[in-house]
Amino acid sequence: MSSTSFVDTLPMATERLVVRRYRLDDRQDYFEIFGNPNISKYDDFDPIDLPTATINIQEILDWYENGSPEQSFAVELPSVKKAIGCLYHKVKKNSDIYIGYHFNEDFHGKGYAAESVAAYAYWLLEQTTGNIMAISDQDNINSINLLKKIGFEFVKNKITKTKNNQVLKESIFRFKKPT
Repeated sequence: MSSTSFVDTLPMATERLVVRRYRLDDRQDYFEIFGNPNISKYDDFDPIDLPTATINIQEILDWYENGSPEQSFAVELPSVKKAIGCLYHKVKKNSDIYIGYHFNEDFHGKGYAAESVAAYAYWLLEQTTGNIMAISDQDNINSINLLKKIGFEFVKNKITKTKNNQVLKESIFRFKKPT
């Protein structure tokens, strides 16, 4: 199934959240997530500024249109009319799908990430025959605990170097398909 068809099945709702396409007017919310150094410290990006947030959202909008194997979606908390998180996936050639997630630090500890990431993983299972995979920094204990809580199992640790020769110590997880 193409990535475009993934996009066409959204939005989806959980008990408290809506997962939907990004809109250009989400740039401030996106900036609040990806401009925070506490969020970027466990990933391979530096905090961004607001103009970069606008550029990034435009790129995401282009992904929707061209059926990119990479897709990113806003996690909206309707009660505050705010995109509080970002869910991401990339379809690999072997049909495995790697997911990622980032949430506004002001909304940590409320179960929003677990609720939306679990729903996202189950949603993706319906779209593919491949595995649903996730990678977390080995030091990001909260992310590792979240993945285990919602049904991901540890596969292996690996060390990766970025383009800037930054060393990333990562743990790889696979979502356990329900039987």
